[in-house]
Amino acid sequence: MSDTGAGYTPSAKYASVYAPCVDRIFEEERRKHKNARDCERAVRNRLYQITGAYAPSGSAARIFERGMDERLDSLRGVDNYASALEWCAHFLAAHASTRERLPVLKAFYDYIGDICAGARIVADYGCGVNPFALPLWRRSDMIRYDAYDVDTRSIGYANALFRRIGLPEAAQASDLAVETPPAASDAALLLKLLPVLDMQRDGRGIQLLREIQSPVKIVSFPLSGLSGTNRARRIDGTAARFERVAMEAGIAIRESRRIWSEMVYVI
Repeated sequence: MSDTGAGYTPSAKYASVYAPCVDRIFEEERRKHKNARDCERAVRNRLYQITGAYAPSGSAARIFERGMDERLDSLRGVDNYASALEWCAHFLAAHASTRERLPVLKAFYDYIGDICAGARIVADYGCGVNPFALPLWRRSDMIRYDAYDVDTRSIGYANALFRRIGLPEAAQASDLAVETPPAASDAALLLKLLPVLDMQRDGRGIQLLREIQSPVKIVSFPLSGLSGTNRARRIDGTAARFERVAMEAGIAIRESRRIWSEMVYVI
């Protein structure tokens, strides 16, 4: 990473991170650190926390993108649930967050589809490659899928998918740690997002949840870390803490369900 005088130019690994987000993080860390090397290290660490630990980059991204057009075109030939499951799993496996769902794809997205039944506009905050699960649960009522992520590469993937399946190209980059997209939706997904936001800005997860304009909000938390550690055993585990904070904030949890290594809440 180098200081260009007009902000920072991130290393190749983080070149796809939304530029205003990189600039914000750099400015926040520059105020904390007098030493340039310490500042650079802190910025890299925070970029890793929000995207580097999850999204494909470098050779992994190139492998993911290779043949994408052909595979997207092949969706037209998917004519049963088993083939749709295989098609979706190929894409979902590329991102650490959705890869954890592979053993229970049907159970997880059947549940999401049931909750979102009747929703014409669905919003996905911190989407990653989650839009590639749409063939498993999309209902005929859906006319738009608003996808937001700090990784511009993920936004490009989502819009390429939308073009193929006849939805508007409604994916856009956003720094959700400091901004709430104004568009309203019928159902909103915040899957494994709140812990990442709270690492950036304490309390931001609940704030975003309150500000999103949607009558139904689906929030989830990982119960295990990327290394397999059991987060539920930690004091003040993320899911348990959310239940407590939501209650204190007057946010009503309509229902909850554990699906594999993920705790899902319907608000």
